[in-house]
Amino acid sequence: MQCPLCGGPLRLDRPERFACRRGHELSAGEAQRAATARVSMAVWMAIEALESQAEVLRIMATGSGEVPELAEQADEDARILREIVLAHSDVEGDATHDDRAS
Repeated sequence: MQCPLCGGPLRLDRPERFACRRGHELSAGEAQRAATARVSMAVWMAIEALESQAEVLRIMATGSGEVPELAEQADEDARILREIVLAHSDVEGDATHDDRAS
């Protein structure tokens, strides 16, 4: 298990209390909220990376008249991840996502 604040090793220190080797101490609720925020941030970073990849591939293909298959796949992967994170955010009440249109 990883500390949601620093990525270091996390252990159950005592009931309902977590601690990591770097000195972070979290209640169970704090650990859950921090882990949820970390997941949300990672997924949004992946979505942005996929969208950037698709854009670069399209720019590279300019003039050929074709949209590269990899660009289409990157767009589709980003769309799927966006749907997943938005559905998860609604369930968790997480407001860390951006509000760009799908």
